Amino acid sequence: MPKRQFDGHIHKKSLSVIARRRAILAVLLGALLLACQPTPETEFIVNRGDNLAEKRIEETPAPTGSGTDQPLPTFAVPERWTDVIETKVTTIPIDAEIVTSGQTVFPVRTVERTAIQEDMMLSLWRAFFPDAVAWHSGLSFYTRKDYENALKSAVDHGLENEVLLNLQAEYNACRLTEDDFQPMETFRLHLEDYVVTVLLADGSKGSMEWDLTGREVVLCRHTHALLHDSDTLSIMGSYIGDPVRSITPSLPQDKAITAGEQFLTEQHMEGWTLASAQPGRLFQSLGFEEWSTGWILKYVHAFEYVPLNVSDVDHGSFSSEEVSYAPAWAMEELELYVSENGVERLRWSDPMTVTGVANENVTLLPFAEMQRIMKNYFTAAIAGEKIKWGYQLELTKVVLTLSVQPKKNAAKEAYLVPTWVCLMDAYDLHHEKQTDKPFAYGFNAIDGTRVHMGGSFR
Repeated sequence: MPKRQFDGHIHKKSLSVIARRRAILAVLLGALLLACQPTPETEFIVNRGDNLAEKRIEETPAPTGSGTDQPLPTFAVPERWTDVIETKVTTIPIDAEIVTSGQTVFPVRTVERTAIQEDMMLSLWRAFFPDAVAWHSGLSFYTRKDYENALKSAVDHGLENEVLLNLQAEYNACRLTEDDFQPMETFRLHLEDYVVTVLLADGSKGSMEWDLTGREVVLCRHTHALLHDSDTLSIMGSYIGDPVRSITPSLPQDKAITAGEQFLTEQHMEGWTLASAQPGRLFQSLGFEEWSTGWILKYVHAFEYVPLNVSDVDHGSFSSEEVSYAPAWAMEELELYVSENGVERLRWSDPMTVTGVANENVTLLPFAEMQRIMKNYFTAAIAGEKIKWGYQLELTKVVLTLSVQPKKNAAKEAYLVPTWVCLMDAYDLHHEKQTDKPFAYGFNAIDGTRVHMGGSFR
């Protein structure tokens, strides 16, 4: 059964909270005027190559309390961190909640990269398309009828001529019709084809897409449907529809979460923890007509730590450092879209298998030391002009979660290490609005180095 825990870190602030933070910032800025802060000269790198983290992981574990009456030492963290980062370039106020799971033991697990196997893909196929009546294998899954419907919908929405011309060109090049689909009794999964499209009993289509390495699979009950969880729907450069978070799904959130748990249990997909639940929509007719409203449920393997899905955060305003240690891995993710119709979409990416426990209770740096490291990093990054201009940042949350620490000279093996992630609210000065996702920066809790998790997470 998946754990029902998620971190709702994307929120709107009340005026009272903003006023309180302004008061804190004013006091802190006054104190800073009394002294001149030198610019840190430390050069920060990602996954540094001195093996320090691995050496500490290989050390004797700290006491775990197992089998003894000795109390565990308390890992002390404050409830909040209040400070300010002040440079000649910008100011970043810090009024951050410190979020941990309350754990007192910090294990480090070893993992290896794996692939989604054919038998699992077939199991998901059967779960998604029990009503399939015909199938087609190949890269093309839009038929001429789909393009005809999309052209009509685009005209009805008054979209730009360029969009219509592009659709018309694709329609002219399309040769696939429903007559090209084969009866289900002939179905075979050809992994080299990347995608299978099915006709369903109600006349709609479904699809399963994958990559040849087995690193990702996506199943959807409606092939010409677009899962949308950003500000506005963009179709070939034209924006239509309302912001997705202005909608209220017809299905209550708790029922969506229960349906997601039931699906994972039925598919024997164990060990997943819910990281976030956000409203979303599915679109049909190549993305022009809304099919359903529902909830996007994102899951991770968090174990004892706080769940954080990297697709819920942005890479931030600072430029990415070079990875000097080993190629970065992305964390394994699972995403379900659940509406009143049930589970309508699944995306599973970057699978990995836990192979053991490298350290039952690794020693973390004191949080006061991590505060110093984080503050010095941001100060140095700003002073070194490793910043994209145009954002006002505020550090609002620091979360103890997990990330992948690659092993040196081991392409398929890595550690899952405790990681402090700084989440920053970002105000886009150019567009005069809050960004859709918080900026995020990860730091290895064992040695304080920056962590790169791949994807959009820096």
